[in-house]
Amino acid sequence: MPTTPTTNLSIGLPSRMSGRPNVRYFKGEYYAMTNPFHKVVGGYKYKNITLGLGSNRQKALSKANCIILAKETFKEWEKLQPQVSINSSNEYEIDKPMYPVVSSRKQYTIDEICDFYYAIKLKKVLNGKFCATSLSQLQTYLDDIKDFWKGYPLEYFDTGNIQTHIDRYYDLGKINKNKFDDKTCVQESHGRSAEALRSCYFNLLKVAKRKKLINFEYNPVSETDLDDIDTTVKRSRCSEAVYKSVFDLADNNKNKHYALGFELAVVTKLRLTDGLLIRKERGSDWKERVKAFRKNRNYGLTKRLSFQDLQGLAPYSYIDNERQQIVVFQQKTGKIFKIPFNHRVSDNLPTVGEIITKISLTCTADSEFLFHHPKNIGRAIKGTAIHPYGLSRKFRILIRELDLDWENLSPPTIGELRSLGARLLKVYDENKHEILTKIKCEQPKIKTDTVSSTIDESIQNAPSANDGIMESLGQTDRNIQFRYLDQRNLILDDCAGFP
Repeated sequence: MPTTPTTNLSIGLPSRMSGRPNVRYFKGEYYAMTNPFHKVVGGYKYKNITLGLGSNRQKALSKANCIILAKETFKEWEKLQPQVSINSSNEYEIDKPMYPVVSSRKQYTIDEICDFYYAIKLKKVLNGKFCATSLSQLQTYLDDIKDFWKGYPLEYFDTGNIQTHIDRYYDLGKINKNKFDDKTCVQESHGRSAEALRSCYFNLLKVAKRKKLINFEYNPVSETDLDDIDTTVKRSRCSEAVYKSVFDLADNNKNKHYALGFELAVVTKLRLTDGLLIRKERGSDWKERVKAFRKNRNYGLTKRLSFQDLQGLAPYSYIDNERQQIVVFQQKTGKIFKIPFNHRVSDNLPTVGEIITKISLTCTADSEFLFHHPKNIGRAIKGTAIHPYGLSRKFRILIRELDLDWENLSPPTIGELRSLGARLLKVYDENKHEILTKIKCEQPKIKTDTVSSTIDESIQNAPSANDGIMESLGQTDRNIQFRYLDQRNLILDDCAGFP
């Protein structure tokens, strides 16, 4: 039977808390408190004048102390008033929205939500389900979000304030723009853009809602506006004329092997890291590396994988002399495809096999890598693989020496050679289309099973670069192919600065 207490239940309780007998509860008593968040918009059950704490005295007392402490902390938040005006001093003001969108269970700060979101992504990195490089980029955006909000509670998270942050990115010029340093010849990217910041906000709030940390009918980011912000890539494409000029400069240079690196990049259309990891033959550890990649593409590491990490851990591309082809393992996608030695993108450029022969005659050091330092150059050790930054920097220096007026103001980087190779192949294929069509009609089609059960079968069934542009890029999405073929207002045979 419930018992009826005979003492004053409010003795020893905080001033806001009270206890009274109530036979409806097993212990015969009930505790409540006046709500310190009453009429404090966004506070804990701010619409309720009193808060029920239950019949257990110890638990009720503990809960009451937590609520009182939360109120004191909330007072500190309220002292954080915006100090700037968006119109008068070109700085930005954070306003308290009319309708808060916070959960009623706890007052989370924006910093806490950012840390929670980062912890989720970090766990995915450890499980190999999220790229460590992407995590590093994400941390940059989250740090900037935390710096912008400066500890404000979640009730300030609305469309207008998020739009203010996006507008600040636009005004500061962080819109996929590149900065070329004339002294160091390094083309630096801010690594941030209004579009990417908006995407980070959207995913951040989506995860917060899914974990019941915040509640709203629609994502506030969905109504932010990017219509007036141009997020297109401003970097100029590399034309065939520009490439030939850069190649000639490198070929006449004392380090002629760099010219062969540029040529290999155009004809194979490989991403820079994939091309520089090509080895002369497949090692005994190759299958184990593939298995490790399939299990966890971050190899259990949380940091961004360096080029040295990839050399020691990642599956690599290699030369298969028996079948006269390069077997390519793409670090970005994990997909395998083949580039035959007879593959070419233009009559004016050599075949893949001819380039491999020239590299072998130039890079003669005892090395497992096809493209390596033929001698000790500065810090570079003879026989070691050429670092992507080293080849990229050499390309930038040579581009600068051309002293041209670029179509899109910013000069092309070495990454544009992949697009150049795709565009040249498109023209080359169109010129020989009639011959190929005739040959294909004369040859009977043989249907084979392309499902791979083993790693060796995945190589055997892998697409070949001779099958088409999409296959030569190692892609399965035609939308990606069209991006590489996009000329960005560049005529293939011309470039600003050339007659």
